[in-house]
Amino acid sequence: MCNEHTDAQLKTRLRQGGATSLNLYVTDMSQCAVLGAASWPWEITGRSSNRGIDNSSRVSNGSSSALVNKSSSACTGSGSSCARGLGVDGVTVHYDTLPLGQLQGYNTGGTAIHEVGHWHGLLHVFDNGCSEPGDSVDDTPYCQPPEDERCQASRDSCPQQPGQDPVSNWMGYSVDSCMSSFSPGQLLRAEHMWRRYRLPAG
Repeated sequence: MCNEHTDAQLKTRLRQGGATSLNLYVTDMSQCAVLGAASWPWEITGRSSNRGIDNSSRVSNGSSSALVNKSSSACTGSGSSCARGLGVDGVTVHYDTLPLGQLQGYNTGGTAIHEVGHWHGLLHVFDNGCSEPGDSVDDTPYCQPPEDERCQASRDSCPQQPGQDPVSNWMGYSVDSCMSSFSPGQLLRAEHMWRRYRLPAG
């Protein structure tokens, strides 16, 4: 599922339901350098981007983890040339991120929750760093991408902005045990995206 062309072919063939049906694909993504990938809701209509933001996913290399800036196999990001639309809509996760998987720290299903957040139109909490519009949600504090994915409860990477980094937010990068919440503003954004893109497309 690392090859965009193959990914699009498989998803188009396996696709079930309309735009309100979440198709979740579980596969071996160990060669993809990401733990998961998701399509954006605005891509249902074939649009390449809503804000020109790539969907970079959490990655792990054995027992240590790192971050990469890599568009997901679901054709997210403004520069991708692969197919978009309902046929490739969905979420893909590496099988070892599910409960009982072998990726220590990332094997309780947190990757699937994170990617489903993207499928609902949620950005990373650190998108745009300390600058506006951040992740386009008012109640998630501005923050920079973490240097590592340890659970750092008192991290404040944007001291000139109010609030500490939302390290327990599902749309950040951290080990599964650290993440536990979406903000009320994120839930409102997800509902807005649902009504704007998924309900009309059926």
